[in-house]
Formats: sequence, structure tokens, C-alpha cells
Amino acid sequence: MRLRYPLPPPPPPGFMDPISPPLPMPHAASSSMPGTVPLSFPPWDGHMYPPGIHGPPFKPYHPLGGGSYSPAGPPPSALGFEPMAPLPMTTSSIEMPPSSPMGPPPVHLSCVPPPPLDELCSSSASPRPHPFVSQTTLFIHCIDDDGQNETENKIAEILERQNIRPLSITLMPAVHPLDRIYPDDHYSWMPKHGHITFEGRMQAEKALSILQVHPYLLGQLHMKMSPFTDPRAPMPCTNVAPRIIRPVDDTAVLKLLTEGQVWDSARSWGSIKKIVVSYDKDGPIKPVIPWKAVIHFWHEDEAAKFESDTNATGLLCGINV
Repeated sequence: MRLRYPLPPPPPPGFMDPISPPLPMPHAASSSMPGTVPLSFPPWDGHMYPPGIHGPPFKPYHPLGGGSYSPAGPPPSALGFEPMAPLPMTTSSIEMPPSSPMGPPPVHLSCVPPPPLDELCSSSASPRPHPFVSQTTLFIHCIDDDGQNETENKIAEILERQNIRPLSITLMPAVHPLDRIYPDDHYSWMPKHGHITFEGRMQAEKALSILQVHPYLLGQLHMKMSPFTDPRAPMPCTNVAPRIIRPVDDTAVLKLLTEGQVWDSARSWGSIKKIVVSYDKDGPIKPVIPWKAVIHFWHEDEAAKFESDTNATGLLCGINV
């Protein structure tokens, strides 16, 4: 049988073999065709980084800069124990990144808590600063109240009575309103957390010495305040005996001092841990003394100097004590 059109020549050997590599095509438009590789494809040296980067992306191109943060609790030496010594480790030739993305950020030197009380007692400066208040922010936790704005107003009103004006009071619920799957009443019992910002460090120290033992905040709102990011961390104890102030005449009896007034007068002698002022309004004027103020100092030498100077003059806040 004779064909009208001649058949094309057979393909070269190995053209249809799938094991054979694809043939390069010099034309750029043919690079999208399956089974071809363009001649202009850039060489590959075996790395798996994005194009143009020849190293770990998190080291030279995306540095992990850690910002400052507040300590979550007091230093171990202030609580009465020392941390364990680090275990010896062998070095290797593998270069590790400066910090792990999942680890905590590096501690900033300005946010490290002050040294323990034993080291501060050796200081000759008087009055000494507060051993743990190093910034203008105090952290609060465990606010048990139905309304967030109402709780903020109550805290602001208490601070106003003590002549303390905070810059801001921020409370955050345990579960964000956008993340709730139940009605709001289901989350009203959960504790809230937040922080209070003051103008200066002395205002924060004054608020801490008053609010951490306030009867309404402890009894009704179950509030805990601390200079640490976790307010539930215990404050270090001190072996300094408290100093008690009582009025000695009728004119002083009729004038009841607030915790803020006592702090303003006693702070010039030394750092104060807390102040409590109690008043017996139902008892008679005589012989019962209707009110008293208890001052807890951080250092014994400052408390002794305050006691000796007050006993010598017999005056505090302009009244006889």
C-alpha cells in the first residue's frame, strides 16, 4: 500500500523515556511548558532560604529585640533562699541565635529589682528609697466586682482622699468580650487584672503603702496590689517592729489623721512598707484613745531615728503624739 504523504522520521532514542532529563529550551516563552527547563534559571547551591538571603533570616534580617519588662516577683535572695548554681555545659561549634523566639526577652538593666534589704541597710544615705518600687506603675489583681467602670471610680476616689492623683487606672477582664461564648453574667465572677500609673515613683510608693492594706479594697474587692507584674507574688517580710502613734491630749484626739497625712510626715525619716490608721468611733473619748496609726518601716535604723525624733519633739503633722 502506497501512502499519499510520507511519514515523519522516527524520534531519536530516549526522547520518550521518562527517566531521561528534560531538554533545555532556549526560548523564554517555552519555560512554562511541562518537561522543559529554561536556560536562564539561576543556579542553586542547595540552601533553603528565600531568594537573595544566604543565611538564617532571623539573625541578620529579623533581629529579635527584647524590650524592657517588669519583674514578676521579688528576687530569690529577698525571700530567704538562693537559686541553684548553673550546671556546667560543654561548648560546641554550632552557632546558636542570640535568643530563642519562644523564650523570655532579655532583662533590661533598668528593670532589675533593687538588691535585698541586707545590702540596702549598709547604705549611709537617709532616707533610703523603697527597696522594690523602681517605676511609676503598680499592678493589681483579683478585682471582684460586676462593673469595671465602677471599680475604677472606687479606686480613684480612695486615692483622691489620700491626696494621690493617678494618671490612669486600667482594668482588663479575664476573658475579652469578643472571645466570649456565653452571656456576660457568666464571666462577672472572674477576677480582673490591670495596672495604675502615677506621675512619679514617690506617688506609687505612697499608694502601695496605703492601698495594699485598705479594708474596703481587701474586704469588698479582694484586691491585691504589688510592684511586680504578678501581684500574687508575696512581698518580702521585714523584722522591723512597727511604730505606733497615739494622741496625748484632747485637741489631738478630735483631729483624725489619714494614712496619706501620716505617710507625708513620716517618709522623711525612711522608706515605709505600710500604714494603718484605726478609729474607735463608738468608744468614749476618755480614757479610751479613739484613734491610732501604725507605721511599718523597711529598715530598723530609720524606724529608731523616727521614734527618737518624734519622742523628743512630741509633734507629728502639727499635733501632739
